[in-house]
Order: sequence, then structure tokens, then C-alpha cells
Amino acid sequence: MVTDASPIMDILGDDVKCVEGFFKIPSKQGSDTVSMILKPAQRRMAEVLKRYKRVILLKSSQIGSTSGFTAFFYRRTMFTPNTTSVIISHKGELSKHLFDRTTFFNDHLPPSLRVPMGGDSKSEKSFPAIGSKIYIGTAGSADFGRGEPIHNLLCSEWLFYTEDQYKTVVVPALNRVPESGTAVLESTPHGENFGYELIMDCLSGKNRVWHMEVFYWFEEPDNQLRPDSKLLVDMLELQEEEFDLEPEEQALAEEHGLTFDQIRWRRYMVEQNGEMFWQEQVESLDTCFLTIAQSYYDKWATDKLRQYVGKPKLGPEGALIWEEPQEGVEYCVGGDPGQARQTESAAWVIRVEDGEPLGVALLAGMYAPEQFGKKTVGLAKHYNRALVVPEANGHGIAYIDAMKKDYAGRLWLRRDIVKGIPTMEIGWYTSTKTKPFMMEEMNRLMGVSVIPDSVTQSQIRAMGLDDRGRVVTTMLDDRHDAWGLALMGMRTLLKSKSGQARGSSGFTSWDRRK
Repeated sequence: MVTDASPIMDILGDDVKCVEGFFKIPSKQGSDTVSMILKPAQRRMAEVLKRYKRVILLKSSQIGSTSGFTAFFYRRTMFTPNTTSVIISHKGELSKHLFDRTTFFNDHLPPSLRVPMGGDSKSEKSFPAIGSKIYIGTAGSADFGRGEPIHNLLCSEWLFYTEDQYKTVVVPALNRVPESGTAVLESTPHGENFGYELIMDCLSGKNRVWHMEVFYWFEEPDNQLRPDSKLLVDMLELQEEEFDLEPEEQALAEEHGLTFDQIRWRRYMVEQNGEMFWQEQVESLDTCFLTIAQSYYDKWATDKLRQYVGKPKLGPEGALIWEEPQEGVEYCVGGDPGQARQTESAAWVIRVEDGEPLGVALLAGMYAPEQFGKKTVGLAKHYNRALVVPEANGHGIAYIDAMKKDYAGRLWLRRDIVKGIPTMEIGWYTSTKTKPFMMEEMNRLMGVSVIPDSVTQSQIRAMGLDDRGRVVTTMLDDRHDAWGLALMGMRTLLKSKSGQARGSSGFTSWDRRK
């Protein structure tokens, strides 16, 4: 009698169906086995694997990332002929745990599904009948097979490898992954190490090889505390069903739909782990890379900004609009040109009201300087012929040239007020002397600023000082700089009203290009 094998083959060929249908794991009590039921984050990982072949995954701790990918790749090895999979971890004990887990998977499959195993070592399992094998080891070992293609590659906690391990183990392994193969680099954040630049390039669109995914702590269902939890014995305010939220908590709850139980868990974990919470439990990209000794901007003021995040509409030139222009009101624009397909161009429009800046529109995208110049002019005209402060460095030359013909009379001019010499040169020139002045002005006004864009806020919060007092950032800063340039325009408008020289910089020798 011939039976239809298609239903079972459909299950064995699907990561989620096979793992949940046939894979067993030890119960929490350890005395018996239970089916491996995937967590929400693990299910999302499976969906990512269906769509992308090269994935960088930045994650919170304890969301089941490594165990999920290990199960998926082990399934692919056991039930796909001539498949080689490699799983690399950052430390030996994790490698041993993963190796033991795959043994557990195999030993507890239904007998009819078990694939006969060959002689395995401490780091290799083979299935000679189908020509497949899987290697599990640490980044300290360069011996993962003998040069054969790697069809599934997982580098677990890769940001914790040394740079030498990445170059001598990971890079050669990546070069063995064929076009049809899958490579995953997954990790919790680990400061601005060798992998940080790659992550920033992915986020900015500069690197288009890797697909970037972020998994946040609130995606894990276990990350919540009920008010009757025994952990809260000395935290009386958290024993209430509802409690007063800090501005930062309120903004986070509204943005992501968080419950009091989740906020309660977060507050407990912050108190337990201190600053390490932000690295171990990812909730935003501007806080998870812990290399900054202190924030550059006043934390109270930057936290306050969260309440102003609003949903914009699409306006002229493809800009995001939070407020349409008002008759008789003055506006200024700060424009920071990027490199088209590599870095973002950004222009902020702010309304000047009693010296308190209010962001009303944002033009941002991968625009070439010439295209960005034309769009900036169109947006500035829409806002009552706003004063435009363009950055003059690098790509700023082409950016300014694109605006001169049609908008020269409303482009900001540099001037050295100490010497009293007007340079009549267009645009702000960013240097080691001028940028600190601009950032100090941003800091002075941060408490009264209204910035409705969450990405700009993230870039602001990412600015900090290292242990040598140097300004550092954990993100790109295009929108941050555009906001600062707009403030320089606001200074000029306010000084003009008070009778001071129009176009004055307020800083000594801004035109000394050192």
C-alpha cells in the first residue's frame, strides 16, 4: 500500500512546523520532556529567514535567539541532503550547551524520523546517509570543516568576539556561504567595537549586503512583573496595579503599547542592573551601545522631548510636516547634505517663537547634494521664504551651488563679529571650533525645544562624552546637525530683531578652516 508522504515532507521542510511538531526540550523541572514551542521572537526570526539570506540581528538577552536558530539550522541539516551547517559561539560552555541540545533533539525524535548518525566528535555531528553535517564550536577555533560550502552559518554573540577572531574565523566562513546559503550574525550590543561600524552602515543604508533586524525586550512575554511578585517586597510603589509613570516611561508605553506589568518589570530591572540594563535589554538604538561615560545633553531635557513625538503628514518636496506655515511667522531651515546612497541628507524647519524653537517640518532621505538643494529651496519657499543655514563642508559646496541661483538672498552668511569683518560666504562651516559652540546652543535650548521626530531625538540622546571629554556618538548625526544649524539661523533672526548685525555668527573666527 502506497501512502502520500507529502504532508510529512511539508512539515519536515518548514522550520516552525518541524521544530514545534517534532523537537523536544527538557522541561523546566528537568524530569521529563516537552515540545519546543517557539516564542514570539523566535517565530519572527523564522519569518526573517524566509525572506533574507544575510541577516544581522541585534537583540535583547534571553529572547531565545541562539536556541531558535540552532533548532532551525539543525532541522535543515538533518532533513536536507548534502547540507553543512556551522554554529559559532563566543565561549566554550555555550558551545557545549548547544552541542548537547542538538543531541537531545536527535535522541527524542520519533524513531521513524531519526537520521542515522556517523561518528561524532566534540564539535561535529554527521549524517553519512544523506551527506550532511553540523559543526558547533567557539570563535577561538578556526577548524570548521575542510573548506566545503557552508549552507547555514550562525555566529552567536558575534560582537563579543575579538576583532582577530572575526577576521580569521568569521570572514573566511562567510566566504564559504554560497548564494543559496544563509548567514546570521546575532548578538546583544557590546559597545563601539569592530562590529559597531557595520551595524551603523546597515542602519544608514550604506551597507546593502546585510539585512538588519532589532529585537526589543518588550517582545519577550516573560518580561513583565505582576504587582504581587515577591521580587517587589521593598518596592511599595510597584505593588500597586497602576502607578505614576516618568515622562520617559510614558513615552515608551505610548509608542509601543506597553502595560503596567511591563513597565514594572523594566523599572525593577533598571534598579537591579543599573546602566547595564540598556545594553542587555535593547529598547532603542541610541541607548544600547554602552561606550559613553556621560550624556552630552541634559538628560532631563532629552527625556522631556519624548512627549512631543507626533505623527506627521507628507508635505511639499516629500517632507514630513507637523505644522503648516502660518501667515506672518518667521521660519529658518538647517540643511545637512549627505552622500546620496551612502548617508542621509536632512533639513529641519523650525518656527521661531519667543526664542523657543519648535520643529514643524523635516526633509530627510538619501538625496544627492544637488537634488537636496532644490528640495530645500522648495520647502523653504513653502515656509514663508525661510532663512536657510546650509552646511558648507564637503558636499555642502554642491548643495549651496544648487540653491544660489534661485535663493541666494535667503541663504545664511558667515561673519566674524570679533574682528567685524563680513566674509559674505554662504553657509556654516563645521569645525572642531564651531561644532562645540553649536552643540552648546542646542543644550541651552533643549529644555524649551519641541522636536517631534523620534529619530532626531535618538540621535540627540546618542551624543555623549568619553572619559577624555571628547564628543562621541553611537548613531549617525545628520538630523541632529540639521537641527543645530536651524538654531544658528534662529540666533540670526533674533539678533536681527534686537538690532544686532544680521548674519553674525556669535563665535570668533568661524572661517578659520583648520
